[in-house]
Amino acid sequence: MNTSFKGNFTRIKDLSDKRRLPRLGKIRLGVKAVSAKGGKEYPREVNYFVVPPEVEKVYGDKPTELDVMFPLNDIESVFPQSYKWYGGSRGLKCIGNGECAMRLDEKTQSMRERPCPCELLEQGVCQRRAHLMVMLPKVSMGGIYQFDMGSYHSIIDINSGLDFVQALVGRFAMVPLKLRRVPRETNANGKKTIHYPLQIVLTDADVESVNGLRDDNRRVLTAASRLALAPPEDCNPQFDDAATVVVEDDAIPAIPYGNNSSVSMKETDAAQPAAAPDFVTEPESSQALAQTPPLKAPNPESPGQAQPQPPKGGIPSEKGEVLANVAQQSAILKLAAKAGIEEAVVLQKMRGMTMAVAAGAIVSLQRGDTTIFSLKAAA
Repeated sequence: MNTSFKGNFTRIKDLSDKRRLPRLGKIRLGVKAVSAKGGKEYPREVNYFVVPPEVEKVYGDKPTELDVMFPLNDIESVFPQSYKWYGGSRGLKCIGNGECAMRLDEKTQSMRERPCPCELLEQGVCQRRAHLMVMLPKVSMGGIYQFDMGSYHSIIDINSGLDFVQALVGRFAMVPLKLRRVPRETNANGKKTIHYPLQIVLTDADVESVNGLRDDNRRVLTAASRLALAPPEDCNPQFDDAATVVVEDDAIPAIPYGNNSSVSMKETDAAQPAAAPDFVTEPESSQALAQTPPLKAPNPESPGQAQPQPPKGGIPSEKGEVLANVAQQSAILKLAAKAGIEEAVVLQKMRGMTMAVAAGAIVSLQRGDTTIFSLKAAA
């Protein structure tokens, strides 16, 4: 038997070079309060980070500022955002991006596309949901911590902070930053309330420090390109068994903060959808659809997207199955490009792909699994 090629079969292409950072824990933005008299449970926002024991040893029990770093330079991985509806169940039933959504069909137990937003957002049962994934370098560089939020202001301020650092330094990955809870006055139904949304701040922003960070861009971005994050844990925020519970005097008013991380009442801007007053919890188990990135329809004028656009909702195949829709094709093309898969291979594999298979492909790509595209492109 010829074993001269043995050394060539010790690594798997597009798999053996991937490195996934483990999730070390959750940091919450509120507590689960219990009435001292009636024993009724309700969510209450706090003005500090509710941290696990290992973080408390470094920052104390009620820190309002944390030193953070982002392991990747991909905002969709470190800060995914979407509209989500859980219904009364633990798992996710619908996820959308403000244009289109995928909702669970209870009869077939499959996800179907529909317009977004819908009446559920107006009713307050569908909510903004975002997950911030960071390293705490003063605690551990061995993994990431997750923050769950739904605050309108937190989402805008964190996106703005990351964009500013990207523009200034050329990256936000592995840049020393501060994550802060900053008091902000909001006005809901004519009542002024103080909430504590999150902000990302580059504190060492002098010319010398910024130039020093820029000089290291190539090395950092090359190293970060090999890293991956596990999808955020996601379940109904009402089911947070690990949340801190406090007993309070009935005279203390509750501040509901929904599947919000810091604000969960109807926020300042009347034009913005309100978050429902559900408790903001950190999920225990991942749901497949929660792992998909926000979907955007492809631009027909953009290169590399030569696939014909099917009607909204997909078209039936010869067997009566619904084919992958435009949003799914766009998401697959984008994720596959990031994974270094040739476009010709992706387009060939997507021929005749159903919506169910496409949903599975998106989840696999998010996890770094590219085996579905292992076939050779047609000559």
